[in-house]
Amino acid sequence: MVPSIYILASERSGTNLLRSLLSNHPQYEGPIPIHFFDTFFTCAARYGDLREPASMRALLTDAIGIANHPYHDWQLQVTADALWEQQRPASLFAAFRALYGAWCAQQGKSGMICKDNNLFHYAHYIRAQEPTARFIYLYRDVRAYCASWKGVPAMHKTTYQNARHWVAEQTTCLNLMAVHGIDCVPVAYEELVSNTPAVIDRVFAHVGVDTDAACYQTAAGKNDAAAERNEFWKNINKPVFDRGAEGYRKKLDADEIAMIEALAGPVMERLGYAREAATAWQKPRFFSLQEKLRKKKLKQTVFTGDALLQDKTALVRRIQRGERQQ
Repeated sequence: MVPSIYILASERSGTNLLRSLLSNHPQYEGPIPIHFFDTFFTCAARYGDLREPASMRALLTDAIGIANHPYHDWQLQVTADALWEQQRPASLFAAFRALYGAWCAQQGKSGMICKDNNLFHYAHYIRAQEPTARFIYLYRDVRAYCASWKGVPAMHKTTYQNARHWVAEQTTCLNLMAVHGIDCVPVAYEELVSNTPAVIDRVFAHVGVDTDAACYQTAAGKNDAAAERNEFWKNINKPVFDRGAEGYRKKLDADEIAMIEALAGPVMERLGYAREAATAWQKPRFFSLQEKLRKKKLKQTVFTGDALLQDKTALVRRIQRGERQQ
């Protein structure tokens, strides 16, 4: 077995691109993320003692149901009963590994890549359960991050909120490395798209596995189905390309850039990003009221047209409430 790879990052930071590139390796595969820990970590007790076969089978049934939902479309060809018989998982983490292991085996690979949302919240838990795990910290310029959220059909936060959110998540990841000793290889999204081979080589050197040149570029056709069925993944089947800073300057005005830099400046500088605003941003009068109006507008215009996303979200919520699948 080769070491498992976990990608710690904020959303809209290039995680799907990195996952798809690493999955071109002959030993590694990373599925469309199902956010296993976000779904089950706090509700697993509803299943009872996971050392009991019936409890574990119930959890595995729900996990397979999420993985095989058309939104994720893993097409797992194993049942909860078969998975339990084969591996006898007796903990939440063992269930996670059994599920991902079954999917990797189905792809003919031995190494797992996981890029689920919010993995940085579970890094201590993962390291304790799997000491050989390897971590990648992927980060992106906060200005490009905020601009990216403006370009998707479901922008859940204002630019002000997104900048603050980015700061909190990067601080968490940086503290994992500097304070808590989580060994990560740091990767800037900008370097990933501008010097892909060097980044991929550095990642696999950290993992301790030989690089394969197939990981330097996206595989033609491999991610077409995912890109077609989900607006959020529309770029993962495209060749790697570098938009540069002009990408965010087309979506953010000068005031927004100044605001983002005022909120995120110290963390930006810690990650090697220079400020560019000509003048310092000061919170304008009535800003809180303006934010409330912006949030209200977002709620009215939030993307609701993706039936697959809505159905998947409803399934996850039912599971978290303890409504079992049959």
